[in-house]
Amino acid sequence: MEPTQKLVHTQPGTKMTDDEFQLYLKQIQHLAENEFDEMQKEVEVTNTFPKEFFRLAIDNDLYRFALPLKYGGFGLNCHQIFQVQERFSRGPGGMRMHLHYAADLNWRIMNEFGQPELKAEVMPKLQDKSIFTCFALTEETGGTGADLHTSAVRDGDDFILNGEKTLISHTDCSDAAYVFAVTDPDKPGPERLTAFYVPVDTSGYEIVPMPHMMGCRGAGHAGLRFTNM
Repeated sequence: MEPTQKLVHTQPGTKMTDDEFQLYLKQIQHLAENEFDEMQKEVEVTNTFPKEFFRLAIDNDLYRFALPLKYGGFGLNCHQIFQVQERFSRGPGGMRMHLHYAADLNWRIMNEFGQPELKAEVMPKLQDKSIFTCFALTEETGGTGADLHTSAVRDGDDFILNGEKTLISHTDCSDAAYVFAVTDPDKPGPERLTAFYVPVDTSGYEIVPMPHMMGCRGAGHAGLRFTNM
């Protein structure tokens, strides 16, 4: 197996040229079909991504490619982003899930809805996995938003969260969670809810193991429990 050809790119936060982008696509496809595919033999046994996976994803800019330019991204358009996703999707399913999430929900909810001071702190750290998140929406009763039961009650300047989530991906490699909770139970639809950015070392945050899944091994699926968090 030949080593992956590393794209010599200009600088993070600058757009790729067309030639650079074509080289990048070849680089990511080679990575998915070789190194990632070889790692999957270990993942099928351990259900955990090896640290080498994260190192290669960082070295090959797979946490950066979809980010906006001002946060160290490459300024790719939607068509280009989908082409990159198609290339790494040729690798194992769990790794595909992780990288799809990194290219979208990991940063998009913060970029579009985060408070300015929190965006300034968090967004630049997403480009090299200095921060990685999980998306804590789904519960055993459902996951559309209208059917959530996790609650957040204001207590002075704080909110106190109680509840449980299920089938949450990437819990084993996350530094923080986007936790959706009911803050206004009498309001309709989405107006009932608030999303909280919660570091995983917050008191009252607990990861609850789940049975091993068929397929998508290594994607860190687990439940979450919040007790007076």
